[in-house]
Amino acid sequence: MRGFIDPSREQIPSIDKAAKIAEAVGLEFYIGPPRFSDPAPIPTTVAELGPADVVAFETGAVKGSVLAEIEVPSGIAKLALTPEDARALADQLTHRAMQIEEKK
Repeated sequence: MRGFIDPSREQIPSIDKAAKIAEAVGLEFYIGPPRFSDPAPIPTTVAELGPADVVAFETGAVKGSVLAEIEVPSGIAKLALTPEDARALADQLTHRAMQIEEKK
């Protein structure tokens, strides 16, 4: 690294050493044709992903919070809710389920 930092030393690392230096500082060492664009970003929000079917869910409690893990095809969402928010969410989910069942 001193060869890069101190030009008076006039040392140039080998390709192997340059790759190790890049890896050590969290960079990619790349030799190849020019890269013109970054890869497409991975969607991470509901707005980007759209609604997803629930694959599985689990609930629990810790330190006064209600925990919910909801698994969808793209991963797991972990929620920590106050008991009040958990009851309100349960009420809204029950209400929506009843509305759907009434339409059948």
